[in-house]
Amino acid sequence: PFNYVHIAPVLTLCVMNSLLVDRHLADDTTRDHELQATLRQAAHNNKLKKACLDNEEHVRQLHSGEYTDAVQYQLQRSHKLAEELLASLETGLKWNLTTTYDISKLMRQCGLELSVQELYVAEASPNYFDLVPLKKEFSALKKLALKAADTRPLLDQSKLAEAVAKSFDRIEEIEHLVKNSQLDASKMAALPNAVIPKIKEALLFVKVDDALRENDDAISALNEELARTKEAQARALADGEMQIAEEASYHIIEIMEKLMELIGTKFAIINNKEEEEQHFHDVFDMLRESNKRTLAMKQEFRRLKQRCETDLHHVHKSIAMSDTKDVRTLEEYAIWKEESDAAIKANLAEQEQLWRDMRRNKYTTLLDDIIAALREAGEERYRLMTTHLDRVDLEEMRKVEYQQFLEVVAHHKKNLELTIDNCDYAVTCIGKFEQLMKSTCMAMRCWHDIVMSELYSLSVNVHKEHLAYFRELYLCVGNLLYKKEKRVEEIDRNLRQQHIQLEFAAETFDANGKKYSEAKKKLIVQHEEITDEIKMLRAKAAQASEEFVESEDALKEEGFEFVHPATEFKAIVMEQREKMVVYKAQFAKEDDVRVAAEREEIRRLMAISPNKSAQKAIGGGTPVFRGIPTPTKLNYSQ
Repeated sequence: PFNYVHIAPVLTLCVMNSLLVDRHLADDTTRDHELQATLRQAAHNNKLKKACLDNEEHVRQLHSGEYTDAVQYQLQRSHKLAEELLASLETGLKWNLTTTYDISKLMRQCGLELSVQELYVAEASPNYFDLVPLKKEFSALKKLALKAADTRPLLDQSKLAEAVAKSFDRIEEIEHLVKNSQLDASKMAALPNAVIPKIKEALLFVKVDDALRENDDAISALNEELARTKEAQARALADGEMQIAEEASYHIIEIMEKLMELIGTKFAIINNKEEEEQHFHDVFDMLRESNKRTLAMKQEFRRLKQRCETDLHHVHKSIAMSDTKDVRTLEEYAIWKEESDAAIKANLAEQEQLWRDMRRNKYTTLLDDIIAALREAGEERYRLMTTHLDRVDLEEMRKVEYQQFLEVVAHHKKNLELTIDNCDYAVTCIGKFEQLMKSTCMAMRCWHDIVMSELYSLSVNVHKEHLAYFRELYLCVGNLLYKKEKRVEEIDRNLRQQHIQLEFAAETFDANGKKYSEAKKKLIVQHEEITDEIKMLRAKAAQASEEFVESEDALKEEGFEFVHPATEFKAIVMEQREKMVVYKAQFAKEDDVRVAAEREEIRRLMAISPNKSAQKAIGGGTPVFRGIPTPTKLNYSQ
């Protein structure tokens, strides 16, 4: 089957074109009828005037010939006909279909600035169609604000939701004003286009606590695991299970590294939220730009209103002057018409008297003078009648022009007043849009400041949390590093002893040399393994210290006082070393006491049997080896 969907736009365009063509044809037909009516009226007026002039011309010709009774009879008939034709002319002469006054003449006469195209007309329809989608947008934002208030009550969006609700009400008021006017609201409706996406983003904003909830749950789980590991390590130390305690230390370091990674994730989430919030920082720039546009639009409408008021003042002045002139002209015309009618009647009376005089003095010398006076009276009548006809025609045209002036000026005055009202409506609508932009931008900026303050406080708390975890990690790594370094020192001493023992065995080819050599190799392997562990631990400590620099600077800027974990660890090491020195001193004191007791016992025995002791010392004592070197650093690769 044929698909009409594809040709629907073409059909629609064809229908619209046909409607436009029909409308133009109807307008052309109307103009043709008006033109024909005007021509018929002009022909009728000319016919009336021609009849009057033809009759007067006939009267004039009669006066140019001989005066007889037949001529007198014809003159009487022509005078009577002239009266009828003049009455018919005065009542039947109409020029109302002829355009003698239009808006261009009014503009020239009054010195008007604004043309008809610059004014609002009552026939124009308001353009409020762009307000409909804008109203739908704010209706959706209003619903979104209510939903956000229900689902996320902890997020402070009350001012923003209130501003959105008031904005929706203002758009409804603007739509009502525009519908009752002839305004085009397309430019005004475009003012909030830049702020609508930001309002939607603000209402859909996910609070950073919600974004960090999963991270906080993971940190809580690791903290529980860390507590259990510390308890296990404490039990192992109490039970003397040093290997288990060491493994627990490594596990603690692993947990702390995971915690540090989660802290880094926290910082990343907060930074992302701050970046998302940065584009809300320019809402004041948007507001300033919007204020510039609204100010320009207001000034444009105010200038138009001022020009309309100036033109309206000129129109009122012209109406007053025209009314005064019309009254004066009517009075003058009435006086003139009365005088003209009286002059025509006097002329007829004079002619009648001259005809009577001519009959009485038919055979006297005065006849020639009477005929000359009669001819002069005929010419005077012709002049009076033509002047009367022209003045009547001019007066009728003046009345039509004055009436058309009143119609044109009333229509133009109505358009001026309508334009002034539309300018007031436009300024009111633009003011409401200004309030809309100001309330929404201020609410968004206030909300943005609250969110940024919360992000800053949260960032400071995360820096403090970073300090706590960094301290735990640094002290744990430092403690393990301290023990490993002590272990290396102990291995170095054992290596030195094994090396000496191996040298002694090599001196006497002692069979225990193999045992010393194997022990030395094991100690070298242990030394290398522990050295690698020390490097690894130092790298972890250095990395953690480098990552803590940002938090350290931030806490110092915040004025938060704390002891750096490195300084704290040095103090702990010194305290541990002092404790070990005390323990060693106690052991050394006990050895001195025991040696002194043994020496006292030897002196007592030597005092009892001096000869026997001397003989034993000479004949059967162990040899004393002198000059055996004790190297400060051994080459373990030998």
